[in-house]
Amino acid sequence: MRSPSDVIFLLGAGASVDAGMPSIVNLTRELCRRLPTLSVRTGKVHPEFPRLVAALAELEPSVAENYERLFAWLKLLIKVQKTPYQPAFLVNIPANLAKVACALSSDIGRPICEILHKGWKACTPESLKYLERLRDFIPDSGRLPVFTLNYDLTVEDACRNDGIPVTTGFRGDWCPSLFQGTDTGINLYKMHGSLSWFAKPLTFKPWPLIEKGPTDIPDCSDELPDLVLGPGSKLQNDDPFATLYSEFHKALNQAKTCVVVGCALADEHIEAPLKRAFHRGKRIVYVNPSPPAKNPLNFSCIQKTAREAFESGEILRHLATQADE
Repeated sequence: MRSPSDVIFLLGAGASVDAGMPSIVNLTRELCRRLPTLSVRTGKVHPEFPRLVAALAELEPSVAENYERLFAWLKLLIKVQKTPYQPAFLVNIPANLAKVACALSSDIGRPICEILHKGWKACTPESLKYLERLRDFIPDSGRLPVFTLNYDLTVEDACRNDGIPVTTGFRGDWCPSLFQGTDTGINLYKMHGSLSWFAKPLTFKPWPLIEKGPTDIPDCSDELPDLVLGPGSKLQNDDPFATLYSEFHKALNQAKTCVVVGCALADEHIEAPLKRAFHRGKRIVYVNPSPPAKNPLNFSCIQKTAREAFESGEILRHLATQADE
């Protein structure tokens, strides 16, 4: 049984947890564990970091288990301490803690990269087997669009292990025309960046990033990959991110079904186009052990983990049933 050619995938953090990558909760807990020894670029350690996070978690408990919520609070704290907002807002957090919000936001990327890198290095070919089942959805002619919000390399590794042609739009340098290939395979659109993307030394070449091969990726101790982290917006207006997001909109317009795997739909710039697509008659299939916290549109749900859904063939059967309706 092969999936129809008008299907696209959107993968979130839950899609790679079964491969060994940390969940959002586990990543956040490990991040909080490192805060007492996290040093800023000057080498200074801020004992205020863990106390700031604890204070924010008292206001919103999910801060302790979702680093995205921490980013949202840091962004707000930084903003209300600046003109013209400062006179209008009373910050009910000790001033010495509020003042380190900017320092924490500028240095929190390194431990996140290190945690993700460690998780990726621990993945094994056997643990990635279920992601190889993306091959079942590749059309007989053309390529399967797979969009991901993840930074890890689990999909690339799974495809490499199974001999599935995959492109991320890079041939060393950023080369988006690669997505226009007509040979069968997978187009992988990493909308928030990748552990394998690194800024080039300053040159006059038009694209600032290159993609490194698995054996060339540093361990994040010296060189940081290009990841779209908070506390700023994840909706970037430069390439490759602008093109990748544009391709997401284009694919939603052209496809009949979007299969969403392990994604909390917490990012407005992701949830909004999915809602619009649904209202235009597109099918949204949501794969997650638990139904989405917010499902006002009644997306069709498969309550399984990514591994269970792929290995059982449940997604394929679901798509075939919908096609017959």
